[in-house]
Amino acid sequence: MISFDCAFQKEIDMSALKSILAASILAVSGFLTACTQAPRPTTVDRVDLDRYAGRWYEVARIPHPTDFLHVADTVTYTPMRNGELTAVERWHECETYGPQFEKVGVLHANGRHDGKLKLRFGMGEGDYWVLALDPNYRYAMIGTPDRCWLRILSRTPTLPLDVDEHLITLADADGYNVAALRRTPQLMHFEYATSDDLARP
Repeated sequence: MISFDCAFQKEIDMSALKSILAASILAVSGFLTACTQAPRPTTVDRVDLDRYAGRWYEVARIPHPTDFLHVADTVTYTPMRNGELTAVERWHECETYGPQFEKVGVLHANGRHDGKLKLRFGMGEGDYWVLALDPNYRYAMIGTPDRCWLRILSRTPTLPLDVDEHLITLADADGYNVAALRRTPQLMHFEYATSDDLARP
């Protein structure tokens, strides 16, 4: 009787595992098919990596399966002697006061100074296209040319409503699925941004 119960429980566990795997495959498949094959998006003409350095707060993103649970996400870029930027991304998972995680990568321009940058973490490297950039480097919008990934970044944890709406309008016009944008919760003690904050150099 004991052996039968154990075997029956294992059968249930395997069935549940297969269901979870099937659901995960469907979710990833849906994510990949949602990416558009339209002409590549427009980037800014120039990015000064020295000015781009510093801390950025993630305001919103089109999630990727690898960052779906990220909250309180920030990334800090530090110049290196070779002209590249060290990228340190920090985030919490699910809750802003939960455990913090980080990963370290490199942002570089491949000899160019336009908006088509590359971001490398470990052995993997991906496109990091700067789609919009404030003249004073107070906010930015970045994405991938396949439109599967998009981030709105700010030097402050939030953006003024007019700036926020402007960036979403730009993303929509460039073919990104703005309906999939998710707000990134930040730590509650930060103040809300105003247009005056972004006007400061």
